[in-house]
Amino acid sequence: MQTLDVLLVEDEPDVRRMLVRGIERLGHRVRAVVDGLAALDAVAEAAPDVMISDVSMPRMDGLSLVRRLRADGHEFPVILCSGYTQNTVELSALGPTTHLMLKPFALSELRERLEAVAGP
Repeated sequence: MQTLDVLLVEDEPDVRRMLVRGIERLGHRVRAVVDGLAALDAVAEAAPDVMISDVSMPRMDGLSLVRRLRADGHEFPVILCSGYTQNTVELSALGPTTHLMLKPFALSELRERLEAVAGP
């Protein structure tokens, strides 16, 4: 699998550190930010190959972030991470490149999802 530029959006410091380490262990480059507003700034600097974002965050949640990115024309794959069921998180309005992973998940699940959304 190719090396990906991953933007991680996670407000919980311990979860953010753990995910950064895991994504780097998978061989990818990762930039980590604390919320949706910081993610918008990061995307303006350089769009990632894929974004992994928590759904529930202060200032701007993951769903609002994806809506804003899609409205601005960004179509890179997004993996939303949530403790809620898919029925609660309505993904169809966010486009075909938006995916959901339910928390908690193993690093192996994240690897499989990154491989799936990144393509060959």
